[in-house]
Amino acid sequence: GVSSKTGYYVRALSGSRISLHTSSTDATAGSNAVDITGAGTGDQYILGAAPPSLSVTVSADIAKVKEAIKDFVGQISKTQSLIGMHTTVTTDSDGKVEAGRLSNDRLVSEIAADLRQKTMGEITGTGSNFDRLSDLGFSGNGYDNQISLSDENTLDTILREKMGDLEKFFATEETQAGVAGATADYQAEEGMAEVMEDYTALLLGDVYGTEGALVDHRDNYTKEIDRINKNIVELEKRVQFTKEQLTRSFVEMEQAQSKSNQEMQFLMQRFGG
Repeated sequence: GVSSKTGYYVRALSGSRISLHTSSTDATAGSNAVDITGAGTGDQYILGAAPPSLSVTVSADIAKVKEAIKDFVGQISKTQSLIGMHTTVTTDSDGKVEAGRLSNDRLVSEIAADLRQKTMGEITGTGSNFDRLSDLGFSGNGYDNQISLSDENTLDTILREKMGDLEKFFATEETQAGVAGATADYQAEEGMAEVMEDYTALLLGDVYGTEGALVDHRDNYTKEIDRINKNIVELEKRVQFTKEQLTRSFVEMEQAQSKSNQEMQFLMQRFGG
């Protein structure tokens, strides 16, 4: 039976059927469902000849959802921070300019711009009443692509009152009819989390066999490093060979000079008077 003194986790079985469980683990696995046909002490009969009225309130785990959203945005900010660390050009007090190692890397700059546009730009086609992260209380500082939760009260209100709109904003994925595979996936109207998942797949590789632009870029860097290392080895061999040649030449010059001095001394002794 169901007790008014117990909290339950709900598992949706269909559009009109649910099961009740006493733990989140059981609800996720669909195991150990509460038997609503019998009763124990303090229980309410759900099924019977004259079932009583029963009020059920279903609530989301707001704290977990909030932390998940903050972590999602935080990971994007960390990525932007890492990009900035290696692309920023700085000038010290003496006027010395120091450029980050990737300051001239076009792909890395494009990734930073894409992340900014996809996170702070408008999300359309989701059916949500929210279009931007700023609608949820987040804001960017305008100069280093960092995003922060500037209005936590706004997010808390949305979590309590507009969870459906929030879910649509992040998780909507409407695939197009008549197309399949990557075309259907990447041309879909999507929420922000889906957009970022697709973008990450295009950078790192996806289930459709796309190698990933960032992976290709990394591999090209690896090949270039290998080429440079080989050139360094070859240069070291040439330097060593040249050194040995010069050493032999100097030794031969010294020997020739010594022999010349000896002959000069001999001639002076014989004919010097």
